[in-house]
Amino acid sequence: MSTPAIHINIGGIIRNAAGLDMTRATRVFRDAWTFVGNAVEIDMPRARDIHRNRLRAEREPLLRELDAAWFVAVEQGDTEAQATIAAQKQALRDAPADPRIEAAQTPAELEALTLAVLTANGST
Repeated sequence: MSTPAIHINIGGIIRNAAGLDMTRATRVFRDAWTFVGNAVEIDMPRARDIHRNRLRAEREPLLRELDAAWFVAVEQGDTEAQATIAAQKQALRDAPADPRIEAAQTPAELEALTLAVLTANGST
């Protein structure tokens, strides 16, 4: 029994995977794949958008936790804790706009820009 052919569908364009160079096609950015000749490449502008959206989703529960901590600090009149939490929240809000994301030239560089890396100065 023969093995069925594997096909790749990118944006409605379907190609046989047997003739494609897939060495640069990381699955992390599957939605940013594009055909370039006989290769599957990563469309970096789309990969950056995907990465920013993932960062936004990842930060949401962290922002909720910090909101709760901030309200406790307000109730206790702890202005130092309020300022620290406000800085942490701002670092999380700023992460998707970090210029290092736009400067990333490869998917690996982009993947290395985790929320922890991007907010390291914000102490989150």
